[in-house]
Amino acid sequence: MIRLFGRAGGSRAVAGYVKKFISTADVMADAETGDAERGILLYEEAKNSVRNELDRLLEKAVSKAGVKSAQIFEARKMLLEDEGLDKSIRDLILVQHLSVNEAICRVCNGEAEKLENCGSELIAARAEDMREIRDMLTGTDALDITGSDLPAGTVLCADMLGASQILKLDTSKVAGIVCARGSELSHAAILAEDMGIASVWGCGEELLTSVEDGMRIALDSVSGEVFADIDEVSAAAFMKNKNGKDLLMTYKKAGVKLYANISRAGDANRLKGSEAAGVGLFRSEYLYIDRSYAPNEEEQFLEYKKAAEAVKPLPVTIRTADLGGDKLPAYMEDKGLRGLALSLSEAEMFKTQLRAIYRAAKYGNIKLMFPLVKDAEEFEKALAICREVRSELKSRAAVPIGVMIETKAAAEDSLKLGEIADFFSIGTNDLYSEALGMEKRDETVGDEGKVREQVLRLAGMSITNGHAGGTYVVICGRLAEDGEAAERFITLGADGVSLPAAMLA
Repeated sequence: MIRLFGRAGGSRAVAGYVKKFISTADVMADAETGDAERGILLYEEAKNSVRNELDRLLEKAVSKAGVKSAQIFEARKMLLEDEGLDKSIRDLILVQHLSVNEAICRVCNGEAEKLENCGSELIAARAEDMREIRDMLTGTDALDITGSDLPAGTVLCADMLGASQILKLDTSKVAGIVCARGSELSHAAILAEDMGIASVWGCGEELLTSVEDGMRIALDSVSGEVFADIDEVSAAAFMKNKNGKDLLMTYKKAGVKLYANISRAGDANRLKGSEAAGVGLFRSEYLYIDRSYAPNEEEQFLEYKKAAEAVKPLPVTIRTADLGGDKLPAYMEDKGLRGLALSLSEAEMFKTQLRAIYRAAKYGNIKLMFPLVKDAEEFEKALAICREVRSELKSRAAVPIGVMIETKAAAEDSLKLGEIADFFSIGTNDLYSEALGMEKRDETVGDEGKVREQVLRLAGMSITNGHAGGTYVVICGRLAEDGEAAERFITLGADGVSLPAAMLA
């Protein structure tokens, strides 16, 4: 058995059979120098061809993955038309007499390297956009395994796949994607999730050297785990555990309510007729990232209203934007802050979001919570701004306000927080990462048992203190999806759990 770990890019687990794709994207098909004027003509022909292809892909994206995913290809068009990029390529052809493909590769590779070394993980993920434009211009992006020969349940394994390649996949046959490179923040990962394809990214070179065509493979795009060269019994056990039917039954028998995690209002539509008691986490930060400016009040209002109406009368818990760290948009200054602390430092942006939330509350059962709260004092500052916004709007909407317990400091201050918060959501991912002393999602070596115990201890402390103040407590994050941890959370007295929408739909 081959076990790999990567960066989780979705909300589901799948099992199937490996089909490897060996890309030729780094091959320079036209390496010889030539007539500069002819080179410019060839470059312009290539650019026109890519421009037309992007128009076709944009239309296809709307039908296959929705309007938001189509914006990925709008961004590609902007990149293609970038004046600086265009001038650099033309200069290499005209002045240094490089061939068309060599000029394109040199410029695009250089820009991709700059993006990767910029210090922001979100911006670094856009390096693949630059490489995809390179491959489209040089004609090395063709994916030759999209035909009818693929069996249902195929798991595509590759060095890296771009958004345009993923869009061409037949989702009735391709169930999953595993890549040696890439990030869950990439456009490719976002598109795969919108198309219903499970994906894991950045698994490393072992994927390419050890995993072979035809191997049985299972992957969890929630945890980032990949198991290849496994037998049928192991694959079935993996799917039974990861798809959570036993887990859901465990929680339901104990009277623990099941809530869903969503990242877009459209995800709420999947919950109709499901076992979900509502939305336990609406990750509103995804309205802010992957764009050149912050969303305005009206855009946010419509998104929150849509989610509230989709599950009405059930609750939708909107987490204010958890930005900073690896989720810092290009238009924001890096202040070394994250979560609520960053929102408090960006007062106007924070108030804009709060106004949108309070306006949307008239259309459904909306709750509000703040991410990465440090302590009761910081929470009080946020509450004061909520009162100010509510007064300005003359809003009578009763919006319960909660706290995400995601740090040791917040857990240790949970007695005070429980006296003023309407509810807690215990974020086990950040608690776990803090316990390991690392950035979220990075792999490290440590005593996993001790780390889990520390997280469970802090969760237990927060549940006890929250209940002492009459506060409802929900568990979210990957530990909420773990069968052994679930038993502990039940024993500790958790009132609810918030799980990936795919597990409940």
